[in-house]
Amino acid sequence: MKKIMYIALVMSVLFCSCESKGPKSQYYEDTRTSDEMLQDISDASVCDGWLHKYDTDVYYMEDGEWNCYGRVSVYKNLEDDHDRNWVDFNGIKFPTEETNKGGYSYKVQYGGTWYYF
Repeated sequence: MKKIMYIALVMSVLFCSCESKGPKSQYYEDTRTSDEMLQDISDASVCDGWLHKYDTDVYYMEDGEWNCYGRVSVYKNLEDDHDRNWVDFNGIKFPTEETNKGGYSYKVQYGGTWYYF
């Protein structure tokens, strides 16, 4: 009887700790020239504070399945007191939070939905 209880306990821990991993995020190669990158750094430091870091796909969970929203740009705000990334959805930037859901590192909320990358 103790063996059955032990096996049931071990199995429940194993299955409860397993989380559905989402699709691997695709990071897009930066196609800007070095002059364009320097101009972005200059603009960010003296103008608007937004420094483009990279582009990536973001994913959301719907009905237990991962779906791809599409490609977004990730920025760093040089005027932000917090060390965090910001994601641009249709020209508006939203702050990210750290996560470990689905094997992702970051999540961002837009339109009431959490997106992961």
